[in-house]
Amino acid sequence: MHRGTGPSWQMSLSDPDDLVLALYVRDACGLAARPDVPRLAPPVPSSRAAADSANLGEQWSAWWSALLENRPQGRAWYGAFVTEQLGSQPPPSDHADLLPIGPDLMEALVSLLRPAMRWRATNRYRPRRGPEVPREVALLETYLVKDIERDIGRRAHPFAYRLEVVPVRGRWFVDLSPTDLLASEELVADSDSYRDVLRPRLTALA
Repeated sequence: MHRGTGPSWQMSLSDPDDLVLALYVRDACGLAARPDVPRLAPPVPSSRAAADSANLGEQWSAWWSALLENRPQGRAWYGAFVTEQLGSQPPPSDHADLLPIGPDLMEALVSLLRPAMRWRATNRYRPRRGPEVPREVALLETYLVKDIERDIGRRAHPFAYRLEVVPVRGRWFVDLSPTDLLASEELVADSDSYRDVLRPRLTALA
């Protein structure tokens, strides 16, 4: 989380477990769905979970669209689904209605949840922090907003911006809304490219 001084702006960063699970299922099952979204990196092991279903790709695409269209709902679904599958406590009774999930996709999800979580545990996003990281890198967003404020000649208006980072190949990103960005780890790790993507979006909000 980055905040401006006073009631100015805030920017949050997260690595979304629900989206990573979705991409894991797509890649593990060898689905051709949404080729505009790169494959996970490193590659995930292939699986035969529901691989014979002709409907799986269509069901996955509908689920992915629903995850992106309503991020709070997607995060709520993931928490309820993991709770149910791991059996730690009874899940909310309505969790199955949160998202459109067909029977073939549900079969794949149940089969691949634990492998996906193991893969995730060794490929968790690590923000660039610590004494060895230059301040201009660790505080890139803060310095960028200060640059924008100098350019526009005033303090930035209050805004909240959310960045979600997924471990896919290449310098990739997509706008989910004017205040939400989904981007690859590789893009965020490239300070120049990351700054170039953020600048016009934060300027529009400032």
